[in-house]
Amino acid sequence: MSENPFQSPVDPSESLGREEAIVAEGILTARDLRAAYVLQMFSRQSVAILLIGCVSGAMLLGLVRPELARIEWIAAHAILISLATLITFSRLYYVFPYWRQTRRRLLAAPERQRLTLSDAGIRIEAAGADVLLSWSQIGRVRANRRIITIYARTGRLIFLPSHFFDSEADYRAAWRKIDEGVRFAASAPAWETKPSPPEPPADEETIVAVGELTWGELLHGYWHFLRWQILALTLLASLFAAIGVCLGGATWLLLEPDPALIPAALLPLLISALLVFIMALYYRAIRQVYLTQAAGVIRTWQITQQQLYETTPHERASIPWSEITKLVEHEERLILIQQRRDVHIVPRRFFATEAQWRQAVEWGRAGCAAKR
Repeated sequence: MSENPFQSPVDPSESLGREEAIVAEGILTARDLRAAYVLQMFSRQSVAILLIGCVSGAMLLGLVRPELARIEWIAAHAILISLATLITFSRLYYVFPYWRQTRRRLLAAPERQRLTLSDAGIRIEAAGADVLLSWSQIGRVRANRRIITIYARTGRLIFLPSHFFDSEADYRAAWRKIDEGVRFAASAPAWETKPSPPEPPADEETIVAVGELTWGELLHGYWHFLRWQILALTLLASLFAAIGVCLGGATWLLLEPDPALIPAALLPLLISALLVFIMALYYRAIRQVYLTQAAGVIRTWQITQQQLYETTPHERASIPWSEITKLVEHEERLILIQQRRDVHIVPRRFFATEAQWRQAVEWGRAGCAAKR
């Protein structure tokens, strides 16, 4: 196997200069996903925070147990806590829903992608999807020699591995273009083109549904998508809060409490606060999706017996009914969960007639039943 990580299948003639569009194409694999996860979890800032936290924890242990306050014990405990934390963080790659499900999908079928970096932003073309992101929609960027991870304000993660490029010079030129695009987003031009709606097969009956999602509809859809995670976090947060309150109350009532009870009471409360913070992040992410992808955005659905086509001013996607792993029928809307990684909401009011709504529901039932 070649040691050169820059092996783009794109014709070298398509590798353009820094001032023009840069095209990168390749196959995104689970190995690239792992590199992106390591880049996110083990940045310089997170490692520094980890070390400070581990040393502080070891010193706190020395305050509770004076016999452990010697420098060698503090160093030993700091190292042990650091190793335990690093191992836990590395294992979370197989636990967090996004990383776990995306890894499973890429292991089953690595995905060919084509990314175009222009003055207007980033265009991502992948299986059944065409997405346009302006530079103002990019929140932050992290990169190393192996991969560039782009965090869109819409919640989308974009991965640009080095092997999508023919050479390291092209990879670094793309890195510079992304950095400059984010820094000068306010002066970036608008997209001249937008994803055009696909043409369904001529021999298939097509139903068109058009409209704009409301905050309540989006929130209801994400509740069905994330409810088990939210319920689990709520249960654990309540449990740890109860344990912390009970231990704190017992410590307060004792005439001569053991000093070790104080951190023992604080730790469950801190864990509970962390879980509540994670739930707040879920809510913030959903709100961000609404503000950037739903509010003021007209969605056009073209629905056939075989698949659905969704088009917005900046995104186009084709979704076969066979990829819908869960169909939630509500009186006012259909909630479609795609391979446990995406949620789509199709309100009843988007349809021109009641007959079209009924037909779309029947196709959805038939598609999900066929998959079972």
